[in-house]
Amino acid sequence: MKIKKQIKKEKARRKNIITFSIIVMVLIPYLIIVLNDQSIFKGWEAYFSFSFVALVDLLLLLNIIRILSDSFFELQVAYQRIRIKDSIIRKPLIIQADKVRYVDISERAREDFEILIAIEKGKRTKNLLNFDEDFIKTHLQYKNVYDELLNEFPDNEFYTYIIRKSGSKKYYYLYLLYKNAYHSRFAKSAVNLIKSFMEEYNLS
Repeated sequence: MKIKKQIKKEKARRKNIITFSIIVMVLIPYLIIVLNDQSIFKGWEAYFSFSFVALVDLLLLLNIIRILSDSFFELQVAYQRIRIKDSIIRKPLIIQADKVRYVDISERAREDFEILIAIEKGKRTKNLLNFDEDFIKTHLQYKNVYDELLNEFPDNEFYTYIIRKSGSKKYYYLYLLYKNAYHSRFAKSAVNLIKSFMEEYNLS
């Protein structure tokens, strides 16, 4: 599927889910109120009905918040600084582009993928994980990357950051990293996605 079509489809899916959820959140309470005014519910049935509606509305609200949170992601590059904003609350993460040593991807469901950024250790950043043996134990798909970095930079240590949010917009973020992280190596699978993005958007 074309990248532009994927982005449009993902945006429409989020919009439809949120719209449907809001309609349900309004419609069900309205029906319960109408039925209650007509004395359909007796005694405890009214309390149960309103409690059930409150629970459903809460779950739908939490799902809307989750969808909005999952779709909130920004990656910008300026003056060789990669700025990542992955939360409305948290401060943005700043990574020096010349510290990026490897970029890889791992496929996920629904034609999605995640991006791994391996960063040479410098100033400690809270939102970065140690790219070490403990990390590899739970992320075996990146073992080859770890082994390559270990062989090439045996005296260095690394952090990692994984981009999971933003759906097909990750194609664009891969492209930004490719154009700005000059000292980084890119896995072949990542390069193939970048080429697809550049071809579709007529970039050189």
